Amino acid sequence: MADQPTRHTAGTITDDDLDALYDVLERHERRSDAWQTSAEASAAERDGAYQERAQLLAWLAALAPAVLAPATDVDEHGWHLLYLTTPAGQLSWHIHPRDLAYFEHVERAEADDPRAQWDGHSTAEKYDRIGQLAAGDGCSCSILRTGPGRHLPECPNRGSSSR
Repeated sequence: MADQPTRHTAGTITDDDLDALYDVLERHERRSDAWQTSAEASAAERDGAYQERAQLLAWLAALAPAVLAPATDVDEHGWHLLYLTTPAGQLSWHIHPRDLAYFEHVERAEADDPRAQWDGHSTAEKYDRIGQLAAGDGCSCSILRTGPGRHLPECPNRGSSSR
């Protein structure tokens, strides 16, 4: 049978025993503080990455037909969904309430608006679609608005051959 730890009571605990318990408690509090600090740093790093993503998405939303609608699939208030319409298909992302200011230029739509209806794409399909767009001729007007190899009338690449 394994040795059982000594069970102390108010009448049997010595000052040395109490000091030892306080030492254990202090070590655990330091570890807990370190974990809390690490968790806070990780959350700040994550939030920074999401903020950068939001800024890139806001830029894409200026280049492609886009709408922003309330996210009815998120319990927290204020979340939105960004829907981009591209020649490769719909692209969509959840937008945190703190990042909405980046999307002031994007048309707002109600959740039941036909332009704000998810087409069922998976995350992998979304990034496959982005890959298709990126494989175009590198011109944002042809990739996002008209399709690979086609350019808007004002595009300096109009008349150039596609890859």
